[in-house]
Amino acid sequence: MNKDLTNSDIHRKNILNNKFALQGIEKEVDFRGIRFEGILRYTKRQIARFYYIDEGTINRYLEQHEKEFHLVAMNC
Repeated sequence: MNKDLTNSDIHRKNILNNKFALQGIEKEVDFRGIRFEGILRYTKRQIARFYYIDEGTINRYLEQHEKEFHLVAMNC
């Protein structure tokens, strides 16, 4: 079954809560985050550069999906 991370909260949460998946993604795409308090973090600038978008797009996405981000952050 093809899992669409853009449309499925459950599939995104499964990936975000799987430290082995995140480590594999980081290694595969050579996208290094910053470890802070044992959690891998990325800056808005890093994310924007990775996806070739501007930081305003990141800000809009954060606003539109604030509730989801808070739920993920609470589970980390």
